Amino acid sequence: MAKDAMARLAVLYPPGRTALYLQKPVLSPEQVKRARERLAGEKAARLVQAQTPVSAPAKGRKGKGSKSQSGQPAESPIAQLAVPEPRLFIDAFESELRQAGFRIVSAADGESPRVSWTIDRLATEPHEPESWYLRLQVADRQVRRIVSRVYDGRGVARAGFAEGRME
Repeated sequence: MAKDAMARLAVLYPPGRTALYLQKPVLSPEQVKRARERLAGEKAARLVQAQTPVSAPAKGRKGKGSKSQSGQPAESPIAQLAVPEPRLFIDAFESELRQAGFRIVSAADGESPRVSWTIDRLATEPHEPESWYLRLQVADRQVRRIVSRVYDGRGVARAGFAEGRME
C-alpha cells in the first residue's frame, strides 16, 4: 500500500523537487476500539503461549517447531491477522517517499502539498474475504485531490486508483 501511494504521488508531483507535509491521521473511535481489541487479543495470546508448558515431541517426530496438518509451520493467531497497522504504514510510506526523492517537512508551510490518508476495513459479508481501502487526500495551493484504492486482506490491489478533484 505504501509503495502504491508513493507511486501515485510521484505521478502528481515531481520527486526530487517537491517537499511534502505528512498530516498523520487521527483514528476514528471505531479504529481505536479495534486496535485496543487487537492489542488485548495479542497480549492474551502471548500470555497463553508463555503459560503453556512445552511438551516433548511426539514419538517419531523431531522437535523442530510445530507443523500444521499440511506440513507447513503453524502460524500463530497474531501472524494470521491481516490488519494493516497504522504505524507500519506511516513508517513504510515515509520511507518510500524519501527513497523516491521527496523531502518531508515537519510543519505545514503553505508551500508544500499536504498529504493525509485513511486506511480502513470495508464492510463485507462473513463468507467474503476481507477488503481494505486506502484514501489519500492531497492539497496544494491550486487543488485538493482525493485518491482511493481497494486492497484485499493481503494488501494486493483489487482495482485501479479512483481520483477526484476539488478546486
